[in-house]
Amino acid sequence: MTTTFKYLLSVVLTAIVVFASAPLVGAQDSPTISASVDEAGDQDVTITGEGWPADLAIFILPCPGVTDPADATGDTCDTGQLTPVTVSDDGTFEVTAKWDIPDEGLVMAAGDVAQSAGATGTVTVGDGSGAAADDDADDADDATESEDDDLAETGVETQVLLNVGILLMFAGYVANRSAREYLGR
Repeated sequence: MTTTFKYLLSVVLTAIVVFASAPLVGAQDSPTISASVDEAGDQDVTITGEGWPADLAIFILPCPGVTDPADATGDTCDTGQLTPVTVSDDGTFEVTAKWDIPDEGLVMAAGDVAQSAGATGTVTVGDGSGAAADDDADDADDATESEDDDLAETGVETQVLLNVGILLMFAGYVANRSAREYLGR
């Protein structure tokens, strides 16, 4: 039963981290995470962040198989590879994690347990030859930001309530599944 509890705790913590990052990713002054490696494969990845609240303890996790940071969820991120880091006084951090990076890069998510800050990003692969693709991505981000400016401000509270509801449903599913396995069904 201890293993089941640890598994449940790991899944719930990851879901909180991922769901916490969703409402904050689109904010204008939101925290950012970034990383790049020279080649794909099993790599020591140095992840950097900016714009985070000072002294905040956060977790970073890889999301293998995800191609768009917006698609990072509790089901798509690797809960077994949480990397803890504490943000410095100037709102930045740098941490190294050992991850298997595919040729197309790797989506990652970061956030704190209290859901006060979060971000998603991509570990890019290459020696700078993909600079044109990065410029296109920056142009797409600029277009998205201008579209966001035209939308009504509904506040983060609505998104947080939605995320809490989804998280509770997810936790209920995991608890039900764990109970069935424990009871031998």
